[in-house]
Amino acid sequence: LLRFEARHPGARTVALLDNYRSTPQILELANRLIARGSRDALRATRPPGPQPTIRRFADDEAERRGLVDGIRELLRRGTDAREIAVLVRINAQLPEVEQALTRAGIAFRVRGQRFFERREVRQARQLLRRTRLSASGAQLVAEVRSLFVDRLGFGTEPEAAGEEAQERHASLDLLLGIMADLAEDDPELDLRGVLAELDRRDADEAAGASTGVNLVTYHRAKGLEWDAVFLPALEEGLLPIRQAKEEDAIAEERRLLYVGITRARTHLWLSWADRRIGPNGRESSRWPSRFLDEVRPRTAGQGGVAGTTAGARATRPAKPAGGQGAN
Repeated sequence: LLRFEARHPGARTVALLDNYRSTPQILELANRLIARGSRDALRATRPPGPQPTIRRFADDEAERRGLVDGIRELLRRGTDAREIAVLVRINAQLPEVEQALTRAGIAFRVRGQRFFERREVRQARQLLRRTRLSASGAQLVAEVRSLFVDRLGFGTEPEAAGEEAQERHASLDLLLGIMADLAEDDPELDLRGVLAELDRRDADEAAGASTGVNLVTYHRAKGLEWDAVFLPALEEGLLPIRQAKEEDAIAEERRLLYVGITRARTHLWLSWADRRIGPNGRESSRWPSRFLDEVRPRTAGQGGVAGTTAGARATRPAKPAGGQGAN
């Protein structure tokens, strides 16, 4: 398409640059991101709105708390939950967001497939129904974890096995996390209680599938739009994803972020964390995405949590000994 005029002499290009979706503030951010490319800047037709918020968090847990707080504030102000979306780069990032929203009592829906519809989740629940475990509380959680390791392959190195393995690991890990929360609240929790609670959550998820906050990957977000969009985990190794090495691959990652930014009509929230726990349970130091440098955000000091406009250059955390460690 970019070379169409050269290949077909006499062809005329009509640029559609008037944007009827996003506020001028959101488009200003998006236009900075693609300023180096061949795409022309979009022109806003809507009246001004709030500045996009870019936040830096001490770790991934703090980022999830901030995400929940931001969604709650929008809901409190009257934004319909169906008009709020959280976008991530790969499906393996969704379970942690799901768990945070579940704990906060915020209904959500996963675009493409619900959590309890996933193959590995169905397999795990079927396995639990066929298994007799007499332990209770924390001991029950430990035995279920061992069962998942022996029968479902849980506990392998997900980062080295590809995206599909990461998603599978994350789903099983979330199931174990739910059980651990239940056991903490009820030390006498038995397997029957676990299965009943999972059944209840399955039903609640199905009931909220048409009314909750949208959880979706950047790829599935193409063509969609919402009043408010949250873009967490904007870090090197996540966006751009670590497999993107060549210039063309990096350019595609930039376009994905551009898609994410331009899904928002009015409210836009971007964030990253200094530290993050990987699927292998190890903590690693993180670096903000290079794309945040391109849109020139301003963030809080080391370890801080602050909302800012997209006006100034980002500051990066001090490089840890032995390298940045961003897996």
